[in-house]
Amino acid sequence: MDEQWQQRFSRDASLFPHLFDVYTDRIMLSSLTEQDYKASSFLDQRILPKNARGSWVQWEDLAFYTETSNPTPQFIFHLGHVGSTLLSRLLGEIPSVLALREPQLLRHLAEIGSTKNRLDSQWSAERYSKRVQQVLGWLSRRYRNNQTAMIKASSFVSEIASDLM
Repeated sequence: MDEQWQQRFSRDASLFPHLFDVYTDRIMLSSLTEQDYKASSFLDQRILPKNARGSWVQWEDLAFYTETSNPTPQFIFHLGHVGSTLLSRLLGEIPSVLALREPQLLRHLAEIGSTKNRLDSQWSAERYSKRVQQVLGWLSRRYRNNQTAMIKASSFVSEIASDLM
């Protein structure tokens, strides 16, 4: 990824923080258009086309992004198989909503969050809390000032809803 990626990341949601490698502490940034978000049922590994564009970056290389003027993302939490994807798709048709359906990065956080107060946790509780806030900042990015990100979390992520709200 070129040296301009941080400017692009700050500008809009076109670089999506897609996957997380806990062992190397890296984030995969994938290039997505607004139409890619709209067309994708889920923002996990299934959206990676054969000719995917993006790159891995160190988590700390994204720490520069501390923008707080974006609206706090809205959430759809659910128990599974209740029509939440359809609801998210319908809401995503509203021009002021950037619908993010089941970002994989949140599932990674949920896995770590399930052990946050245990000895076998991969992160300390403080690190987990800090990184949840960073991820929420990254996912709140949008394409237009009149947009708000609306995240349909997977049912697994619903377990950390209180951490996300």
